[in-house]
Amino acid sequence: MLKRKNRVTLSAQKGFTLIELIMAVTIFSLVAVGIASSFFSGIKLWNKAKEDIAAVSLFLSVDSIAGELRQSANVKPIGFEGSATDVSFPYVSGNAVLKVTYKFDPSSKRLTRATVPLKDIIAESEAQNYQGKEVLSLDDLTLSYFYFDKISGKYLWKDNWAKNDGVFTAVKLHCRSGNEEFSRTVFIPWS
Repeated sequence: MLKRKNRVTLSAQKGFTLIELIMAVTIFSLVAVGIASSFFSGIKLWNKAKEDIAAVSLFLSVDSIAGELRQSANVKPIGFEGSATDVSFPYVSGNAVLKVTYKFDPSSKRLTRATVPLKDIIAESEAQNYQGKEVLSLDDLTLSYFYFDKISGKYLWKDNWAKNDGVFTAVKLHCRSGNEEFSRTVFIPWS
C-alpha cells in the first residue's frame, strides 16, 4: 500500500485579503479622525486665546491711560484739553512735569501717546508736528468730559474741553477693537 502524502503547497500570496484591507482602512480612518479633531480643536483654542489676548491688551491699555489721568496735576501752563478723539493733561513723572497727549487717528485706527516737557512749553518750543508712540490699535475711540455746570447747578457731559474750561471732573473713554467693546469713566480725584 502506498501511502499518499498530502502535500499542501502554499502558493505565494500576492496582495491582501479583503478583511486585511478593511482593517487597515478602518485603523487609518480612526487615526485620521483623531489627528483632524486635534488639529481643529487647536485652531479653535488658538482663536479663543487670540481674542482673550486682544481683550486683555485693550483693558490694560485703557487702565494705563486711566492711571495717568488719575495722577494728573493742575499745572496752569499745560492745562486740560480734549476733543472726542484726543485728550491732553499735565502729568508728573519723577521730578519732571510733562504734557501727555493721547490722540486717536480714525483713518489709521491707532491710538498714540506723546509727551512734551513743561520747560519746552514755557520756552514755546513745543513741537509743531505731533510725533507720538503707538499705544494701541483700535477700531474706534470716543472721549467725553464730565463737569459741574455752575449756571445750571448740574453735572453734565460734553465732547470738547478747552484749556480755559479748567479741570474736568471725569473722562469717559469708550473704545472698540474687533468684537470687544469697552467703556471706562475715570474720575480726577482732586478736581
